[in-house]
Amino acid sequence: MRLLVVDADLSQRSALAALLQQLNYVSVSHIDDIDIAGELIHQRAVDMVLVDWQILQAQPDAISRCKNLAGQLHLPVLVILNKQQRQRHAECLQLGADDVLLRPYRPVIIEAILRAHSRARILSEQLEQQNQELKRHQVSIQREHAIVEHIFANALEINADAQQLMDFHLAPASNFNGDLFLLNTSYMGTLYFLIGDFTGHGLASAIGALPTAKAFMTTSAKGLPVEEIAATLNSTLRQLLPGDMFFACIVGEIDNAGVRMRIWNGGMPPLLLFSAEGELRKEFNSQHMSLGIMEPNEFERDVMQYIAEPGDRLLGFTDGVTEVTNQAGRMLGVQGIKRWLSDTPDIDIHQLITRLEIFRGPGKQLDDITLFSFRCGQLLKRKKRGLCR
Repeated sequence: MRLLVVDADLSQRSALAALLQQLNYVSVSHIDDIDIAGELIHQRAVDMVLVDWQILQAQPDAISRCKNLAGQLHLPVLVILNKQQRQRHAECLQLGADDVLLRPYRPVIIEAILRAHSRARILSEQLEQQNQELKRHQVSIQREHAIVEHIFANALEINADAQQLMDFHLAPASNFNGDLFLLNTSYMGTLYFLIGDFTGHGLASAIGALPTAKAFMTTSAKGLPVEEIAATLNSTLRQLLPGDMFFACIVGEIDNAGVRMRIWNGGMPPLLLFSAEGELRKEFNSQHMSLGIMEPNEFERDVMQYIAEPGDRLLGFTDGVTEVTNQAGRMLGVQGIKRWLSDTPDIDIHQLITRLEIFRGPGKQLDDITLFSFRCGQLLKRKKRGLCR
């Protein structure tokens, strides 16, 4: 410990410095000016200050100035009192002192006091070092997150042309989206879509998005049936994901006339098909387990098929929508979505999100939110390869 004695009386401060050296405090300095002490503290050349009461009488703010110069690092400041000044003990503490030393000195008492405050100083230094390490780690993590976000943004970006086919909205609860929404068309002009939700949210849940997107884009471009696409995704994720993680998703296929649908739903809320007037025509409820759980030989390939009418509307969403809770603690649920669409058949995705935010109120978004809407009818006939890259 580097001790600094501040006393206007040369003989007294020299005597105290000599005593401290006898107590094995090697680095002991003594001066008569508290302003010089401030410079040494600012340079972090001092670990503890012992200041005579007479100095404080002339400059009552000396202790607070010293501690301010030490910043976040704890600087013990002890005040030296003689017998006649003992009643000043409480006043010293009020001025910000950590303790007092009484003259004439008792070496055993002084050593015990200094050891106690030395421990406090050492703990403060360790805490500051840990805080600095945490700050460096935070900067490193932020940099890594920025790189990963850039990769995700480019790898999972939905092409602007896809907006001509589907209206959609994605709102992650954190920097990384555990929800996934993909679009593609086959060489035959068939439209494929995937909407899904990895366990949890954030980076851990989003990490499976890249292999899923690659497998989906490859298989859908070939025009494979949705059950084959789902089986491929299941095998891929079964090998990659840990045992406590899975991917609830819907894989859908719509023919180039925009009305014939084939749907595979594993663990997701139902797809809802409404007429142009807001009548519920069909619910594509979950029939299978989420992807990444079952072995390939156990995988269930059954799909749901339906032929819609031109003008019908297909609406899909993740459970981040249905599980939104209002201030009264009531969850929106699938019934809430049905009611909104029945009451306002022409409501668009943007208006749905606005209504969702009004329903939630000032509460924080707790889960990733994804919605899409498709108006049944003639799809664009030209081939569109790579709608989602």
